[in-house]
Amino acid sequence: MFLSSIFESNGRSMTGGQYIRAVLISNLMMMVLVYATFMLQGVLPLNPTGLPAPSWDLGLHTAISFTTNTNQQHYSGETTYSYFSQVGALGFLMFTSAATGIAVAIAFIRGLTGRPLGNFYTDLIVSITHILLPISIVGAIALLIAGVPETFAAPAQATTLEGATQFIARGPVAHFEIIKELGENGGGFFGINSAHPFENPNNFTNLLETVIMLVIPAGLILTYGHMAGNPKQGWLIFGIDELAHTNVPGSLQEKRYQDVEVILEAGIDVYSTINIQHLESLNDLVHKIAGVVVREQVPDRLLDEADEVVVIDVTPETLQERLQEGKIYAPAKIDQALQHFFQRRNLVALRELALREVADNFANRNMSLAFQPWYPTPQPGKVFPRYRPTWQS
Repeated sequence: MFLSSIFESNGRSMTGGQYIRAVLISNLMMMVLVYATFMLQGVLPLNPTGLPAPSWDLGLHTAISFTTNTNQQHYSGETTYSYFSQVGALGFLMFTSAATGIAVAIAFIRGLTGRPLGNFYTDLIVSITHILLPISIVGAIALLIAGVPETFAAPAQATTLEGATQFIARGPVAHFEIIKELGENGGGFFGINSAHPFENPNNFTNLLETVIMLVIPAGLILTYGHMAGNPKQGWLIFGIDELAHTNVPGSLQEKRYQDVEVILEAGIDVYSTINIQHLESLNDLVHKIAGVVVREQVPDRLLDEADEVVVIDVTPETLQERLQEGKIYAPAKIDQALQHFFQRRNLVALRELALREVADNFANRNMSLAFQPWYPTPQPGKVFPRYRPTWQS
């Protein structure tokens, strides 16, 4: 194997230091190769629109981001990178970064179970050839059949009703999209990612792309159980991971907010946050404003019973900036959130609802009200109730 011959590993098991060094050096080499591809984009093939090389800093940022599986995008793929750069460079890193994560996870499990760590290069190639490639081939065919384009042709030319000429971006999207979701990459072929109809055209593709994102993380958890010689351990960790997010059937409390009351009864103070759109009495109004039915609702009495309610007030522009910086949602969800629920007009309305709700709460209860201009994870329309064990008195 090429990588093995460079580092003379010959498939032998590595020590922890050797494994880490192999991960860092190989990924650094791949990053440099991809960066060079970006800088030479103008003279490389598969560039039907004649796109020039990106700026050096954008190219470097993209190469580093995709190498580390961060996949932060400060560009729109259809107007910045050629087909060769998207497929040969970014698509390449989508496989290698995901495979690197799988390899390191398997080595970690080996260490926990008292086995030799193995060889990184062997783990990397096996992860690609035995897991990522087979699933991606089948998934790409499924997406192609469902309507996701797969072509190296130039953008389609169309004439609008007004008689103007419009160019519709397309490309080898199907196989790019499947590894994006399978490898938890997040960097879309188009600027708006899966909100674009060519990446996610219908309910079937939406379901497939959602489910495929769970394959590797869920599979690795269960793999631990098998490698530990006790599959039940994998299922136990899997269950604990889910318990952190929802109350499973059979739990003492059906809703998560009801756990607050149990904690209070145990004499423990509770600090929590509530998005204004989740208040029960405002559900219909939020639906009219944003066109979205919020299914998880919280009774208004939670605000009434709190000892103190603080408005976490930020401007819609601030929230949108934080969204774009990846501080609230994963990169794959940012553009979709900005295009739908978190449009500026919706955020303005939610902010006003939050201010009115807390003002009414203050007027009705004559309690202290504090306004706070910033919070570590702010969102317009979020309130911060604080409860004490004496809340019922």
